[in-house]
Amino acid sequence: DMPALRTATYTHACCTVRGGVVVISGEDDNFNLDPLSRVEVLPRGADAFANLPSLSCDGVEGGVEGAAALPVEESDSPAGQVPLLGGNITVSVLCEDHCGLTEATVYVYLVDLATGVCTPQPTPH
Repeated sequence: DMPALRTATYTHACCTVRGGVVVISGEDDNFNLDPLSRVEVLPRGADAFANLPSLSCDGVEGGVEGAAALPVEESDSPAGQVPLLGGNITVSVLCEDHCGLTEATVYVYLVDLATGVCTPQPTPH
């Protein structure tokens, strides 16, 4: 049996990393429209998902919803790395209170699962 996620979401990205399952970002049912920055992992052989450090993408508030996640072979990070392709990000807009606007992105971010840091990757011209 597959255990339940720690946070109920939709439009999240997921893939396998080092034999486990990683679930990244998505939206919850609070209707705040900002993608969540959460990252969860189900390590190989584990019976429950665990939280990893939240996403920290330069210039992006929250997470990246609806992106595609791809597994990659690497050994640069203690917890693994995942490229996120496209999706929607939240950008700040000046309002009375906090306001955010989601917009589609063409960026590819490389997420370090040990730290949550996601780095935009160079795009060909």
